Amino acid sequence: MLNGTCYLPSQLPPSIRCPRNEKAVTNEHGEVECDCRPGFVYYDGDNTCYEPYTRGPCLPGYVIRVSKSRGSRGVYILLAFLPQ
Repeated sequence: MLNGTCYLPSQLPPSIRCPRNEKAVTNEHGEVECDCRPGFVYYDGDNTCYEPYTRGPCLPGYVIRVSKSRGSRGVYILLAFLPQ
């Protein structure tokens, strides 16, 4: 509910639309929040969702990969490595 009006996630006003690679989901309290799209993982270093094994926030020549999962929402710790 926003200003007394209920919206489907796809109908949210542009001012509260989710960032790139994220989608609006309903949490356990019935509130709409943004979460990573399927196949993407959250990197808390810059509060962004990335596709694994792409450059993401890494320097040129490096890619992001999943190290291990933590938390109930599938939040991941991401590491950079130089491809062989």
